[in-house]
Amino acid sequence: MVFESVEISAPAEESPAVSWPAIAAGAVAAAALTLVLLAFGAGMGFSAVSPWGNSGISASTFQITTGLYLIVVALLASAMGGTSPGGCVRDGSASIPTKSSSVTQLMAFWRGHSPR
Repeated sequence: MVFESVEISAPAEESPAVSWPAIAAGAVAAAALTLVLLAFGAGMGFSAVSPWGNSGISASTFQITTGLYLIVVALLASAMGGTSPGGCVRDGSASIPTKSSSVTQLMAFWRGHSPR
């Protein structure tokens, strides 16, 4: 008869479900992308307007395109800050699933369902 020794260890401590370094990295990435895109948008805006009358784009066109551009900047920065660093920094040791991306979790939260 063969006996095998089995070592039983104490259960490991659960890590928190929130990774603060991932949140900080996402915030920095979103802020950096926002800064770059706003600088690009300011350059494009200054090149589109003209100080002389009847030249360049109209004021209403400028307002509409500026509003749309700022919405696009906000969406891109949110996507960049929420998906890229958060997925890379997370160590996967917490009890939340690691296969689902941040966008999937956001959409599930938005609809009122749990991502699990």
